[in-house]
Amino acid sequence: QTTRALESQISSVLVADQPDQQKSEQIRKILAACFSKPEPDRKDRFYKAFSRLLHRVWPERASSVANRMEHQQLLPEPCQDLPDALIARQRHGRSRQERRLVHLAQRVQEHPIVFLQGEAGAGKTFMAQAIAARAGYPACQVIQLGPSHTSESLFGGQQLVSHPGNNGAGDHCTEFRQGPLLSWALSDDPPLLVLDEANLAPEGLLAPLAGLTRQPPVLHYQG
Repeated sequence: QTTRALESQISSVLVADQPDQQKSEQIRKILAACFSKPEPDRKDRFYKAFSRLLHRVWPERASSVANRMEHQQLLPEPCQDLPDALIARQRHGRSRQERRLVHLAQRVQEHPIVFLQGEAGAGKTFMAQAIAARAGYPACQVIQLGPSHTSESLFGGQQLVSHPGNNGAGDHCTEFRQGPLLSWALSDDPPLLVLDEANLAPEGLLAPLAGLTRQPPVLHYQG
């Protein structure tokens, strides 16, 4: 099996809604099945893949376990503790995530603007939605930003609109239409606003948001 396949099997057990003892037994069975007489042409590849997995999820004992595994060609005795180590690691990760969520929810309640920084796919938007629920916001509104955004598309501007006339011909005029940011600011009970990929927005585009740090908060746009 490849490292990814092995990790996928173990991860599916870790996230299952079942007692830790049952998880440990299932992970131990997965490992035992992997180590029971692997095909000769796949043996070396399997042990290398498992060694890489150990270094990622059990770095403090990876070298010694992988070394014994390679020479004995079987699941070494120290590896019997791996399922429990994985479960403890997941439990610690959940606890750390919960502490981070509580901290960020408190920051959002105390400060009008909070920046979340991380690589693409790290879960920033998912975390923001969880923060909104924890901080007591009615919802979470996500606005995707990019280099092509303008003040008019974000805050609002004059747009040409048509009104039907009595003779079938339409009357054309310009009207101010609110953008998503202005609509958010004017709502009676605004949700938590998430500006996704804000770093990609043109320079100065979000400058009107600086007024949110004042008391009372204001949004300066077109004077």
